[in-house]
Amino acid sequence: MNLQLRCRSCRRLLFEMSKNAIAGEVSIKCPRCGAFNILRPSSPSQERSKRHGRQAKCGCSSPQKT
Repeated sequence: MNLQLRCRSCRRLLFEMSKNAIAGEVSIKCPRCGAFNILRPSSPSQERSKRHGRQAKCGCSSPQKT
């Protein structure tokens, strides 16, 4: 099933993709209205969650030194 990405300002179709097709952040400028649309993956990558083998105590993405 293909997912459609539309401009958040003018609703123009920017592209279609399959689920989990992107691995990182994508920024797309709409050719109609010029608005920038930022697309992020729906779930964090495995590499980021396993960084340094420790979990952050404060809820932020990077571990704190103790």
